[in-house]
Order: sequence, then structure tokens, then C-alpha cells
Amino acid sequence: MSLPPRLCSYSHPAAPLERASARPAQRVARNAWLPLGLLAGVACWCGLGGGHRAAHGESVIPSYIYGIADNNQIYQINPKPGQQSFVSVYNTGLNGQSNAFAFDRVRDQMYFMNPSGSFNSQAYSNGLFLWNKPAGTFSLLASGTAVGVLGGSIPANAAYYQDAFWYFTENSLTLNKVSLSYSGTGSAAVPNGVSGIETFVMNTGGSLAANQNNFGDIAIDIDIGVLYGYTAASGGKFYSLGLSNVVSGTLNDFSLISTTSGTGLQISFNEDYSVLYGHNYTNGRWYDINLTTGSLTDLNFVTTTNGTTGFRDLGGASITAVPEPGSLTLIGAGAGILLAASRRLRRNRLPPAEQMHRHISPNGPMPPRLSPLPPS
Repeated sequence: MSLPPRLCSYSHPAAPLERASARPAQRVARNAWLPLGLLAGVACWCGLGGGHRAAHGESVIPSYIYGIADNNQIYQINPKPGQQSFVSVYNTGLNGQSNAFAFDRVRDQMYFMNPSGSFNSQAYSNGLFLWNKPAGTFSLLASGTAVGVLGGSIPANAAYYQDAFWYFTENSLTLNKVSLSYSGTGSAAVPNGVSGIETFVMNTGGSLAANQNNFGDIAIDIDIGVLYGYTAASGGKFYSLGLSNVVSGTLNDFSLISTTSGTGLQISFNEDYSVLYGHNYTNGRWYDINLTTGSLTDLNFVTTTNGTTGFRDLGGASITAVPEPGSLTLIGAGAGILLAASRRLRRNRLPPAEQMHRHISPNGPMPPRLSPLPPS
């Protein structure tokens, strides 16, 4: 299925946001060795309309996050100050309220669930859908039964990690890992079904009750194997959960970071996991979430698709926009090389504690580095 033309467009340039954790001088130093031709190509791409030119010391790599709205259209959003924009890039044609949006950033593939309907003359209940962005295809991947969602409503949270679709059962402490099967290998592999389901229990030590764990959203930093959750109950609780410490099916590395935000948020990391973005569905506002304290920095960016509400769920991030003729040819593989180099240098040069928490408060505690959960 070919991609439809843009259905809605918005652009809101804003002044770059100064944050102590951004470390602009270090970012420049890390990228100083990169070939000038590559940097020039990226800068030229920005000047051709692919995005606003970054301020001095900021990464020129854009960070595209994807969201699904009440109209069941998929939107491409860049919430970074100085580059802010959003645009509708795909109309799914579905009905009902979709949710549980998850993004495979290696393959640029997006997953989400829709409660019921008919797709290509096939009836479904709690269907798991796949938008394969590079191929421009949209398909029903699995039924609710196959992913463990039986009756009732679909989850309002999801994330992608280790070739699997992860979600919490609403109003419970049960985390589900839905492993996917693939045709092909590497970044060109295409999912063709579900290979199995594992369930884990989150041990909160009593600091978060099961009936408080509804969403909101989750996001996983795949570099360190840590899940972040933002609930909708009790004014929005924000927590982290390490995915490596598993004892008899129980996840024990839980930390309640904040209980005072006052609202539940949709959340997604940027391209290198240095920023966790939050989005308020009710009013469309965007925030930068401090991973240590849970405090919110308003980005002065609002995205509403019907004049009132924002996106029901988010997934991301990608460094590649939905293609427009002539706008991406200059960046090509160069952006991927730049991102990979930036990530490698970030990992090599930052101390282990900062690799875990990139938004560092002067007096904030430093949790230990966690190893990713080994593939099952």
C-alpha cells in the first residue's frame, strides 16, 4: 500500500531550550572528528526543508516520534525545540480508539492495537497491527488471543524491545512480553506472527498498588534494559523498572521516581535516549521528563489533531522521516553513520552512572547500571 499524501501539517519553531544536562560543549567535541562532508550533507538537508538548522552545540540529527490520534491517523512529530513540527503521514482507515503504540527503531516498524473491526474482509478483536514504514505497507499481524489480550479493552501502553511487543495488563503489576517471529534477517526482517508470550510480575515493594498501574504509557531504553512507566491513576506516577533482575518470573529492580506530576503522560525517548519526552493527550502539550526527579520542563509545543486533544499513544524515535521527494537524498546513510558514531562515543566516554541516567541532578542518587534481559 502506498503512502497517502499529507493530511494535516503544522510547524512551530521555538527557541532552543537550555538544560544543564544537555552538555553542548561535549556533544560538539564528540562529533568533531566526523568527516566534514558528512556534516555538510546533514546541514544541507536541514536547509532544504527536512528540518530546522540546529542551534550551536546541538545535534543536527532530527528525532521523529510517531503517534496515533483519535482519527486513527499516524502522525510524525519532532518535539525538539528549534525543530518542532508534526504532520499526518498515514491514514489507517480503522475505526474505534487505537492504542498500545510501539516502535522498532532498528527496522522502522510501528505496532499498535485496535479494539475491533474488519480489515481486508477479515474480522478481528483486539488486533495487533503493523505499519512497515520503509515498505509503506500496513497489515493485521495478530489477533488479541495471540497477544494475550482477551475481551475487555486493549492496553493503553506498549513498547518494543528484544524483538518483542511489551505491555502491562491494565490495573495490574503483570508485564507481558509478546515475542514476534520474522521472515528475513537483520534490519530487513519482517514480522509474520507471534512466537510466544512470557509474563513477569513487577515487585514494587508496596509503593505502587496494582490498581494504580494504569496508563499513561511505557518506554524502554534498550541500551540499558530499563523500562519507564507513567501512570494515569493518582495524578500520574513515574517509575523505572530494570528488566534484567528476574527471579522466578518477578522483576525486582523497581524505583518510584515521582508521584506529584498531576497528570498521566504518553512517553517516548528521542533518537539516542538522552531525552524522554512526555505528551499530554488531554491538551496536546509536550514536556521533557527528568529521569532522576520526574520533574517536567514545558517545551512550549502543542499538538492537537481535532482542536482539543493530542495523541492517544506514542512510539519512537526514528532519524528518518517519511520520505518526501528530494528532501532525504542528501542525508541518506550519512545520518545513520552520524547517529551510530554519536551513540558509540556517548557510551565510551560517559561514566557508567551517567549512562544509566542522563538527566543528572547534582544531588540525585545514581542507580547501578543494569544489563539487558538475555533473549529467551
